[in-house]
Amino acid sequence: MARKRHQNDDEDKQPLIQKEEPSVYSPQDDEIPETLRKKPIKSILLAILLFVLGTSLLILGICIVSGKIQTQYSDRGTPLIIIGSLCFIPGAYYVYILVAVLNGIRAELNGNKYLFESYIIKNFNIFYLQQIAGLGQKLVKAFSKLNQELIVSDETIQLVIKEVTMALLSADVNVNLVKQLRDEVNDVIDPKKVAEGANRRDLVRNAVIDQLRKMVDPEVVAFKPKKNTTNIIMFVGLQGSGKTTTVAKYAKFYQKRGFKVGVVCADTFRAGAYDQLQMNAAKIHVPFYGEKTERDPLSIAQRGVEKLKKDGYGLIVVDTSGRHMQSKELLDEMEQVSDRIHPSDIVLVMDSTIGQSAFDQAQAFHNRVKIGSIIITKLDGHAKGGGALAAVAATHSPITFLGTGEDFDSFQTFDPSSFVSRLVGGGDIRGVVEKLEGMDLLKKSPEIFESMVGGEFCMNDMKKLFDMFEQAGPITQMMEMFPGKLGEMFGEMREKTGGGTDKETKRRMKMFLVIIDSMNDRELASTKILPPERLRRIARGSGQPLWMCEHLMNSFKMFAKMGSNLKPFLKKGMSASDLAEYNPFDEKGGKLSQEQLRALQRMVPQGAMKNMGGINGLQNMMKQMSNMKGMGGFGKK
Repeated sequence: MARKRHQNDDEDKQPLIQKEEPSVYSPQDDEIPETLRKKPIKSILLAILLFVLGTSLLILGICIVSGKIQTQYSDRGTPLIIIGSLCFIPGAYYVYILVAVLNGIRAELNGNKYLFESYIIKNFNIFYLQQIAGLGQKLVKAFSKLNQELIVSDETIQLVIKEVTMALLSADVNVNLVKQLRDEVNDVIDPKKVAEGANRRDLVRNAVIDQLRKMVDPEVVAFKPKKNTTNIIMFVGLQGSGKTTTVAKYAKFYQKRGFKVGVVCADTFRAGAYDQLQMNAAKIHVPFYGEKTERDPLSIAQRGVEKLKKDGYGLIVVDTSGRHMQSKELLDEMEQVSDRIHPSDIVLVMDSTIGQSAFDQAQAFHNRVKIGSIIITKLDGHAKGGGALAAVAATHSPITFLGTGEDFDSFQTFDPSSFVSRLVGGGDIRGVVEKLEGMDLLKKSPEIFESMVGGEFCMNDMKKLFDMFEQAGPITQMMEMFPGKLGEMFGEMREKTGGGTDKETKRRMKMFLVIIDSMNDRELASTKILPPERLRRIARGSGQPLWMCEHLMNSFKMFAKMGSNLKPFLKKGMSASDLAEYNPFDEKGGKLSQEQLRALQRMVPQGAMKNMGGINGLQNMMKQMSNMKGMGGFGKK
């Protein structure tokens, strides 16, 4: 457990180091307080309000239709049914919402907030969509017009360009950058410069993608921490940008990649910064250095770096003070801390909600200290993310990571080519590989894969998979990195099942594990779908709804089917451990045999192959995968 700080003033002045692993953090306990479980006051008040409004409007509508109440509009000859419906329809809608809220209250009283949120999401389509994905959907919709015509006309091309520019402007991308993109694309497709017989459809698509990539690519190589040496990373930024949370995300990202990470709190300006970083460090199990009563950030930073360096930590992350504005005091302090600790890299954390104003902010920091890399946060809650990315890239400062949620794993590396590919529906195979690399499934549990391929996949194997998925980070983000409609379908499946965010997905996975733990040995060893009567028994024993047990069976069936479809990719006599170092797409430059292609088509949901671009789109995805080390290594070292 983390060492508790004493109340004694003399002891309070001593720096605090957390060396032992703190207790495991359980988000579910924090997110559903006991008071909410027993007394859903807000939900009850909402239900009362909806009942009063709904019934009042219904009664008023009925009275008007029956003629018991006269209005000035009925005197003018307006049909009573029309006047009454103006009250009756909204009244019925309020009652409809009331039913949902009552079901939600019942779920809350049973201590299951998840079911309440799930019910509301299902009934009112309240989906937690990332706004940056909204830009991508507009671009994909624009490109789809190119596929609807056998011969692409000039009018269609100009319409596509117009929709692309409007989508970028709605994302708060600078108008001059958008104009430049439009001019460059028009120049590429100029009939005077295009060879006869050239595919105009591909020309337009490739030109737009190339210009989008240039728009977010500063063409500057960012700093990357190296092992077997000391890396000191200094975080700077304005207050409210998510800097302290990003420090924890950054630390966890590199901790999972084998770095020995420690964090230092040198933020003496914001009240609560010390406690927040200390708590975050405990959650991700990294040592924390801080001096709560010391007011000099330079001394704290210097002593913290020296202490952690002495203890053998190879990656030391220093959180500095933020301000409400780019004040002279902030920039002066930033320079002084930099001169004192000599950081290997200075990371600027920026809030993407400011849109294209990010250009001025990045430039101001860049003029005072050498900003080595930039992290853009809060890309999941607004529509200005594209504008912020383009604005930062225009300063020629390299963007290294994107913050896409509150979870510590909602943290993605930024690669311009992969980002644009995902944005326009081409997927981000490299991003999928990066997510899977940390899991190392085949090396950790080859028996799971052998069971899948051999047709012996059972619930015990399913539980092991879920245990590994829990440690893999944002699973839904990884799923939506697949190309074309595959990624879209994963997103739609998440929305339709009420699994809005990665937090919800993880909570659902925990519910799956509770269900599996309620099975007996015979059920756990079964390789077949369990019959309805057994599912009802398991539902009662686990305290979970029957539909959740059925959903688990559907997932089990999907994994079992996936294993049988992987057989054509194995060489004769190859085991799962051999496959960890084998890339079936590498032998022929990403080209598949007919048997492998048929197997892959069986894995892809019906109709998705066409939306991926057919065989050509599939082969393009294989070319990306041909650069990888193996299905277990996932990426060249």
